[in-house]
Amino acid sequence: MTALDERGLTQYRRDHVGFVFQFYNLMSSLTARENVQMVTEIARRPMSPDDPVALVGLTDRRDHFPAQLSGGEQQRVAIARAIAKNPEVLLCDEPTGALDSATGIKVLGALAEVNRSVGATTLVITHNAAIREIADRVLRFADGRIVEETVNATKKDPAEVSW
Repeated sequence: MTALDERGLTQYRRDHVGFVFQFYNLMSSLTARENVQMVTEIARRPMSPDDPVALVGLTDRRDHFPAQLSGGEQQRVAIARAIAKNPEVLLCDEPTGALDSATGIKVLGALAEVNRSVGATTLVITHNAAIREIADRVLRFADGRIVEETVNATKKDPAEVSW
């Protein structure tokens, strides 16, 4: 990747990496399904737009606009959008940061299901230490360096995590 120019890096991100942002970044004038479909129109090997929406449990809300969805539902649309391209890597920036704990657990459950179903390497960047209990492996950073690595022999289900 270090040999790629700007165009090559953009193509790599488009074809191989899904992004889940803390504040959703949904298009307010598009329905949940249309927000997901946006990605499928440019992806190299996309899912059908309805498949990732169903995977995050929002089939019955797919025709709603972001303003008609709760914060947790919006975040799950963002997850659906990120996985619609069938990425090899899923990067999640504080996916529960703007949510209450009950809604955060639903979002973590959706991420866990997506990880099992799609098989993407999923990286969750968070300040919420409780989330580490659902991970296979945890890397702790300080001052831009890895200072600790932990492998969870037994992972918790998202519903068992509290913060």
